[in-house]
Amino acid sequence: IELLKFKYLNFWEKIRFGLFGLYTIFLMNPAKIADEENAQNWLAKYAGRGVTQKIFYNLYGRNKFNKPLSEISAKQFANRLKEREIYDKFTFPKKGLQPMIDGLEADILKKKGKIIKKCKVTQANTTKKEITANNKKIKYDILLNTIPFPEFLKITQGLPTELQEKISKIKSCPCVGLVFATK
Repeated sequence: IELLKFKYLNFWEKIRFGLFGLYTIFLMNPAKIADEENAQNWLAKYAGRGVTQKIFYNLYGRNKFNKPLSEISAKQFANRLKEREIYDKFTFPKKGLQPMIDGLEADILKKKGKIIKKCKVTQANTTKKEITANNKKIKYDILLNTIPFPEFLKITQGLPTELQEKISKIKSCPCVGLVFATK
């Protein structure tokens, strides 16, 4: 009923959007989507060009990924829809991410770990287990990469050639899930 009242879409776009919603819930199988398929073409085919432009371009292409839908993997996009992102099961914690980040920080500091914030990492050497940040060399035990792979490769030395080649082919990570617990 709410979809029918949504004035931003015309009548046929509402129908197409509704059918697309049913398709994603009951029929869609992200594993069957070709790896090279982009979200722009895939959405236009299944949701229609109008719905793609009016709904998904702004919500995902612009706001979530900050790049054109044509550069987003259709498989990645479909996995997000399949996990029912729209139903709030695939989203941020209710109190936001900051309490979780603050809790992790407190646990690390309690265990005598060291956290360095607001620094510019200009080099990472995986062989020496050392990063260069703010013109200082800092040793590490474990390196967790959260920056995009193309940027990571630009500043990293010491990765095995085979791993570099594999990482260089990754444009986006289709589905990452993280479950952890702390006291």
